Amino acid sequence: MAHYPPSKDQLNELIQEVNQWAITNGLSMYPPKFEENPSNASVSPVTIYPTPIPRKCFDEAVQIQPVFNELYARITQDMAQPDSYLHKTTEALALSDSEFTGKLWSLYLATLKSAQYKKQNFRLGIFRSDYLIDKKKGTEQIKQVEFNTVSVSFAGLSEKVDRLHSYLNRANKYDPKGPIYNDQNMVISDSGYLLSKALAKAVESYKSQQSSSTTSDPIVAFIVQRNERNVFDQKVLELNLLEKFGTKSVRLTFDDVNDKLFIDDKTGKLFIRDTEQEIAVVYYRTGYTTTDYTSEKDWEARLFLEKSFAIKAPDLLTQLSGSKKIQQLLTDEGVLGKYISDAEKKSSLLKTFVKIYPLDDT
Repeated sequence: MAHYPPSKDQLNELIQEVNQWAITNGLSMYPPKFEENPSNASVSPVTIYPTPIPRKCFDEAVQIQPVFNELYARITQDMAQPDSYLHKTTEALALSDSEFTGKLWSLYLATLKSAQYKKQNFRLGIFRSDYLIDKKKGTEQIKQVEFNTVSVSFAGLSEKVDRLHSYLNRANKYDPKGPIYNDQNMVISDSGYLLSKALAKAVESYKSQQSSSTTSDPIVAFIVQRNERNVFDQKVLELNLLEKFGTKSVRLTFDDVNDKLFIDDKTGKLFIRDTEQEIAVVYYRTGYTTTDYTSEKDWEARLFLEKSFAIKAPDLLTQLSGSKKIQQLLTDEGVLGKYISDAEKKSSLLKTFVKIYPLDDT
């Protein structure tokens, strides 16, 4: 690329183009302490140029994802069995990490014992698998960094970044002489739409298992952090749900859960007290780190939600399945084989793994 790296003047022009496009198209976040001026949004951190990766690696990541989905669905089912390997592993992990994993595990056990608990057979997994590209020995192979099972973010904004880069390229903003790459090689993501579709599908699954007493249009509850900075990423999903799938949603913090919701004692259904709207899906965009639980009341709010009949995205076991310990154990072919017996699928998964070593004696 003749114009890369750009000169200082060219870079300043590109930054201005990026900022203007981002503001025009909602590629935004709130800055720190935005609550002092909630109308003061800013441009989301973004690269000016797209990052080229080998098509082979991109295709591998896309093709392997359904296998990872299958793997973690089976892991979560297995973790529910008291005599299973991963159930016992998570029990041990809960003891070594009592402040977070231990509390999540305690909530899971408390849910099972609660008289108010109504078992929901559906759960929704929204996953993101992160990779680096290994170029060892002249080959190019994706290698997994981590597998995320809770509060996966940026599906709404990432598809805007694709469109930003495509615009800069097609409009000759990178180089006035013409595009610097073939625009057909830029894959435009529809992650925001697809994630919204998954939430809408979960609502339909919830409705399908109900009797005629079910509300005709149950909603999705986004459980969010207090003073959430990444609200615009989430708003993409909310708007998609309403405009493309006819599904309403509501945003609730753990404080709101304690103050505004109730569970019907007979059915286990979850409702908003003032409006009596029925909640079909609880979608967590918080609850993935200790700082999200600022008091015991926050833990109580999580337990309250887990006891309800609403579909969770994710439920406690699905969240726990994403622990680093389980990721480490899966790199063992023998452990992986307990959940994926198909030789081709297992081989494809193993190719993405790197050695992960425990820091204890397990």
